[in-house]
Amino acid sequence: MPEMDQGIKRLIQTHPRDVLAFAVPDADYLGTLPVDVATEPQLVLDTLPRVRYHGIECAVDLEAEARPRLDIGRRLFEYGARASIVTGLPIISVVLWLERDGTPPVSPYVLRAGDLLLATWRFVGIALYDLPAERLIQSGLVGLLPLVAFTRDAGDFAIIERAAEIVNARI
Repeated sequence: MPEMDQGIKRLIQTHPRDVLAFAVPDADYLGTLPVDVATEPQLVLDTLPRVRYHGIECAVDLEAEARPRLDIGRRLFEYGARASIVTGLPIISVVLWLERDGTPPVSPYVLRAGDLLLATWRFVGIALYDLPAERLIQSGLVGLLPLVAFTRDAGDFAIIERAAEIVNARI
């Protein structure tokens, strides 16, 4: 049936206004964009570990951001959608906010065209600057200890020193 697909594609390409009037009646046709979306800009994620979450194999897009950014929901949506296409896995998006500077956007990111909901992308936002350093220290995970410098106790030299001593003792 590829011949039929090609014929319908050609019909849509040559008569977009007509097909849109049927498929999306409230839309005003403004022109046609390129269909080769693979030419879009490269996206590089901070890290994309493969995990099993509640018995489901997936990946985690784990991003670190110095300060809250209003566009992070859109970025996580773009990263996650692209990563899911490439890997074939569901993507869990997580952002670590390192410094307080405004209010972080909350999940979910919602994409709309008027009253039409097109996409919803949920993400986990962790404001390190609001966490007590002790939470990271008591985890016993050495890889978390450098993050103590971004917790709400970061100004307490004794806590920073304690985290450094734990790291030194385990290396």
